[in-house]
Amino acid sequence: MNNRYFIVRHSYNQANEMGIVVSKLEIGIPHYGLTKKGKKQVQTAAQSHPLGPETIIYSSDFLRAKETAEILKRIWNCGDILYAKELMNAMKKKTIALASHGDSLQILQTRAKRPPSEHKALPHLENAEIRKLRASDQPLFRLQISQNKGFQLFQR
Repeated sequence: MNNRYFIVRHSYNQANEMGIVVSKLEIGIPHYGLTKKGKKQVQTAAQSHPLGPETIIYSSDFLRAKETAEILKRIWNCGDILYAKELMNAMKKKTIALASHGDSLQILQTRAKRPPSEHKALPHLENAEIRKLRASDQPLFRLQISQNKGFQLFQR
């Protein structure tokens, strides 16, 4: 694997503050952005992981992930952010940061010997945490991105 991969969980947001879970596209895309606490979390995380301008940021279309990705872009001084529908472009020999949601990132980390349903057995990904994926973390699952259905995993 020539690329370096990092996962970034979106920061603390209005839905966290209200104690609600938002997973519907029609609600999560336009609403529930980051709080001041969340913006500070991602700034701190980005400064402690200076990935640099060669980094490509791919993000969920949800507002909280978009805002997290925008802060990363500013601090790392990297190019445009590519959103879910563009995720499969430009994947060769790059540093890639995927800003998304806790559960989908946990599932992405699931090892080949674990079914995706056991993703909660992995260490919890905290708000604004940046974690490098190692070659041994790469699952034997195919990630499919759809504008209508979001991220879907299929066993290879």
